Parts: sequence; structure tokens; C-alpha cells
Amino acid sequence: MTDVQNRILSIFKEVAKVCEANGIPYYAIGGTCIGAVRHKGFIPWDDDIDIAIPIEHYDSFAKIARRQLPSNLYLLTAEDVVHYHYVWYKVCDENTTFIEASEYRYKDAYKGVFIDIMPIAGIPEEPKEQSAFIRKLSKLSWLNNVRRFPVIASNSLNIILKSLVKLWTLLFPYNYYSNKYLALLKKYPFSSSYKTGYTWHPSWLPRLVFPTVWFSAGVKMDFEDTKISCPTKWNLYLEKQFGDYMKLPPDNERQIHNGFVDLNNSYQKYQSKGLPL
Repeated sequence: MTDVQNRILSIFKEVAKVCEANGIPYYAIGGTCIGAVRHKGFIPWDDDIDIAIPIEHYDSFAKIARRQLPSNLYLLTAEDVVHYHYVWYKVCDENTTFIEASEYRYKDAYKGVFIDIMPIAGIPEEPKEQSAFIRKLSKLSWLNNVRRFPVIASNSLNIILKSLVKLWTLLFPYNYYSNKYLALLKKYPFSSSYKTGYTWHPSWLPRLVFPTVWFSAGVKMDFEDTKISCPTKWNLYLEKQFGDYMKLPPDNERQIHNGFVDLNNSYQKYQSKGLPL
């Protein structure tokens, strides 16, 4: 393991303790699940852990985590930061720094080394209702981004349109659309739905839609020196998303986060002094 992976793993272990002590289910997803299956730990070039928590447990996890996580770990949400690219939670290590390249301009977005906690929800079965659901998520995601960040567009017409929308969104709190996004997910509880998918990433739907039974109660798999909960039908899940997931990708597709990392100093140091870039 790299030093970054080791610190990330220590965060995961504390999150797993909170989930298991309070009956909160979770699932390793994406590259984290591949890592558990193919490498029995991190994908060697990977620098994150992603887990998904059912939407009906999502608020409970947040409340409990704030009380029970060690003092050096904190929950980061779309409620806490204006310039926040995500609708999901992160659990971060306050004594470290992990600033993604897209966040360099926004000091309020600086954070510690983290793991991602995604909200996984149900998806409507009926095709028209499913399409409408995905359109609503996509619209809320776009409006959330417009509300939180400066206007950026590829041509003058888009800049004018986006600027007008930006002025309108300023009438609402910065977390208005992220809250509406999660509220929409809560209408479709994971445990009572036939289908689920990457509900935190509307641009990846409907390609990544799965039967909920593939996740079920989850199955514990080796992950470095601990265990991690993966979808029960992890083989079907990984094949649907990645195809031949046991085949290593070419070197040019082995992606990591681009950013600034400091394992010895808190991100708060750089909020006050700036990045040494």
C-alpha cells in the first residue's frame, strides 16, 4: 500500500465500525469492489475508497457518524461548503490535505484525505417514469452546479443562458438543489425497490441500472488487512459495469485523482496560506 492508501484505509475502518455497530448496510462499489475481488485490497494505482449506503439510512449515518467517528475524522456534505461538486458525503481526515485540481480556486472546498459515501436508491421500473426520474436528477444536478460555481460555457449563447439561470438560482440557498436532489432519492427507498443504480451520478443512468437483489445483504470480502462489504452478486454487478473486470487496463487508463496531497498537515493550513503550486 502507498501512504495515501494506508491513510484512506484507516478512515474506512472507522466508517465500517460505525455502520456495523448501528446496523447500517453499505456496499463497496466501482473500483473499490474490483479491488476487493481482483487484488484483495486497493487497485494498486487507485487512491480512493467508494461505498454506497441505502438512501433510507443516509441521514441516520450522517447523524451517527458525527457523534461516533474519532475526533480527527469529520463528515463533509453539500450542506457545509458552497463550492462543493457533489451531492454525496465524504468522511475526511482533518489532519491531512487532499485537494483535487478542480478545487484549487476555492479555499472553502479544501479538505483532508477522504472516502466517498454515495446515496444508493431505488429507480422506477416503468420506462417513462424511469426516464422522468433521471431527467429530474440531471436537472437538479445541473442547477446545483450553476448555483455553486462561476458561469463557464463553451460559447457566447451558452454563457448568456447560463448567466440568466445563475441569477435566478441566487434567489435560493446554495444547498437548495442538493437538498432537493436527495429528497427525490428518498421517494424511492433502496430496500423496497426492484431496481437500483448509480443514483448519485445521473449521467451514468440508465446504463448502470441493476436488480436490487444483486446487492441484497452484501458479502464480506478481504480488503488489505480487513474486510469490506460488496454486493452479494458482485460478479454480475462488475460485469455489467466493467465487462471483463479481471483484465488489467492499459497504463494510460489507470487513472487517479489529480490534486495536491499532504499527509502531514491539515488542509486548514492551506486555507490560510494558500497552496505551494
